[in-house]
Amino acid sequence: MVACARRLGLWVVLAFALNFAWEMAQMPLYATRVTTERCLTAAGGDVAVTAIALALAAAVARGRRWLLWAALILLLVGAAAAIERLALSAGRWSYAAMPTLVGIGLAPLAQLPLIAVASNWLAGRPWWQERPNDAGLQERPYDDAGAPRAATGPGLSNRAKRPRTPDSG
Repeated sequence: MVACARRLGLWVVLAFALNFAWEMAQMPLYATRVTTERCLTAAGGDVAVTAIALALAAAVARGRRWLLWAALILLLVGAAAAIERLALSAGRWSYAAMPTLVGIGLAPLAQLPLIAVASNWLAGRPWWQERPNDAGLQERPYDDAGAPRAATGPGLSNRAKRPRTPDSG
């Protein structure tokens, strides 16, 4: 559980840092004045949107990794398109030199899925796929006296097997 929490924390930090760097890098593509504060706020929002999309994708995928990634990417592209469309129509920002696809900037469309994949890759095994004791063994292979512990975990047992008798079936 601790390793899972650490990986989640690492994922949040990486996702925030990468989203902030992306926001700062794409500033010249916008006609509206974009400040560092606005980029920090946007990066925080991007992490929140990604986390929500990740939870939804994990619920849909139910352990099928290919479906999780496909659902995540589709949800993030859809979320980016919706955010951009709403912001453009509300006049919150406009494009100067942004390449677009059906009026929506390509950089924002690519940002959420690419950074989600990159931050998960950099953080190691994605935190939502973390299993307790990934190797299926105890975290401490030795007891306090230094003697090896019996392996426990899924499919393993530290109890001695009882010999079968004809009555035990």
